[in-house]
Amino acid sequence: MPRGEPGLADVLRTTAADLLSLGAAELKLIRLEVASSLREQAGRVAWIAAGALPAVVGYVCAVAALAAWLTPRWGLAGALGATAALQVVLSSILLGAASRSGRRARAKGAVGTEDGEAGPEGPRPRAEEGGPRA
Repeated sequence: MPRGEPGLADVLRTTAADLLSLGAAELKLIRLEVASSLREQAGRVAWIAAGALPAVVGYVCAVAALAAWLTPRWGLAGALGATAALQVVLSSILLGAASRSGRRARAKGAVGTEDGEAGPEGPRPRAEEGGPRA
């Protein structure tokens, strides 16, 4: 081997060191992406909670008003039974729609896959690489 050229052991040592530094950089990038995603999701949850609280209070008041309106006509038991039955029907419809929507999204592989992330079929091409835009 000519002098001045690294030997096989030196090349392997350098490659191993480069792989370790690349792995450490990848882990740091993953950690930053996860932290950013968590902050974004926390912001969305806060806005949903802020909007849901007045909606729930308004909904409870509307149900109470319906029961009060029905009480003179059907009595207290009939009014409460009718409003309870209405709530069961409404929640059944909403839960059924949510369940069908979730199944459809899982069937399409759209749950949790952004551009470039791996889905059930493997990695999806990024939009700038000519892949389909979601």
